[in-house]
Amino acid sequence: GYYPARVALAEGKLPDTPNDLGRIREIIDLIQRGYLERILLSHDIGMKVMLVSYGGWGYAHLLREVVPLMQLYGITDDEIGAMMIDNPRRLLSMR
Repeated sequence: GYYPARVALAEGKLPDTPNDLGRIREIIDLIQRGYLERILLSHDIGMKVMLVSYGGWGYAHLLREVVPLMQLYGITDDEIGAMMIDNPRRLLSMR
């Protein structure tokens, strides 16, 4: 399968970079359009300023902040599990 959609979760500090809520809305739209099985959730720490010790959100941001916000906006635990566990497992097992 092909994973055409990419919605990056970031700190949203650039002028035209959506914040997490904007991206969650995009994810909800993708789910409603039937793309749940093609959505992967992840994040990275690409610069040291992203680490908590330098004032960034750190490695736990996705689980600590984004997932509860997704739940608040109606994304179910099963849908979150699909995006964070099932879909990556399926993608990484492709040959």
